[in-house]
Amino acid sequence: MADHRERLPHPFPEEGGLSREAYAAIRKGVRVRHAELAAVVVILLDLALAWVSILLLQSGNPYAYALAQLLLVVVYFHGFGILHDAGHGAVSKRRATNVLVGHWASVFCFLPFYPWKFIHQEHHTWAGNIVRDPTLELVKGFDPHRWFRYGLLRFCWVLWIPLSGVAQHFVFWFYPFKLLASPKVDWGKKSRCVFSMAFLLLVYAALHWMAPSLFHIRNFWPSMLLYMVVVELVNLPHHLGTEMTDDERGKLPVWRQAITTRSCYYPFPVSEILFLNFNFHVEHHVFPNLPWWTLRGLRQQIRDRTSGYQECLGISWNLRNRRKDLIEVAVPEWRRRRENPDQE
Repeated sequence: MADHRERLPHPFPEEGGLSREAYAAIRKGVRVRHAELAAVVVILLDLALAWVSILLLQSGNPYAYALAQLLLVVVYFHGFGILHDAGHGAVSKRRATNVLVGHWASVFCFLPFYPWKFIHQEHHTWAGNIVRDPTLELVKGFDPHRWFRYGLLRFCWVLWIPLSGVAQHFVFWFYPFKLLASPKVDWGKKSRCVFSMAFLLLVYAALHWMAPSLFHIRNFWPSMLLYMVVVELVNLPHHLGTEMTDDERGKLPVWRQAITTRSCYYPFPVSEILFLNFNFHVEHHVFPNLPWWTLRGLRQQIRDRTSGYQECLGISWNLRNRRKDLIEVAVPEWRRRRENPDQE
């Protein structure tokens, strides 16, 4: 049988990322501490921001309304950051605490905890694998010959309309239905996903029932839309345009995931206060179980020892790539050559 590297168009390079020895050396120097206190501080801060936002929304002043929308975006992204750490078990050594905090945070970022966690685990396992990584569905299913879908995606891309951010949320919400239809998935996993989804629906219904005039979509849709824009700005540069493979067996160990991941550098305190260091994405993929507040401290060590460390400054990746055709950004060059050999 021929070696799979001879028949597949773009296997992962044999070199790149951290060496196993360098990874072990950095890991040995990391003092693993969990983030209960940091999580409590962020949760209390977000409760205060949410309360201020409610007061501003009730004032009836249009400027206060606009300020409330901006504050709510911070609350939403912090909710995602805390959910993200809880999903990796980085909030506490106790599993029950991570689950509890994850469900609390899910209320503020509109993502059911267990569906998000299970999909995100697949992403880390198969990072850069177009066939197996669920976050690369856009790359896997991209077909410029489907003119309506391609036209819609391109239209949203050029105008910075956060279609992919919205679509990603739908993926997590529909994941429980996908599991329920699969006989291969155990009922424990199915029930946890259904619980997370039902929990959110009940919380949102209860809030609307208690204060229907306050918890109404008209008070939140601008901040939710702006949050989707921020999600795209922060998330898209992390993997698009990096190494990918369509070998369904292609799997990278954590110390080599820098070749398929890119960090976005924001200065302190923008990274810490607004994004909870989620933008240090290479660092996160190399050490996925470390809490958010440790990632900046690892940046220089990983950057100095990583072959082909990828990083952009702030939103520079978005500013540069939004001027390009979406197919140039979303589809690897090797796949474009394979599907359009006449253009070579």
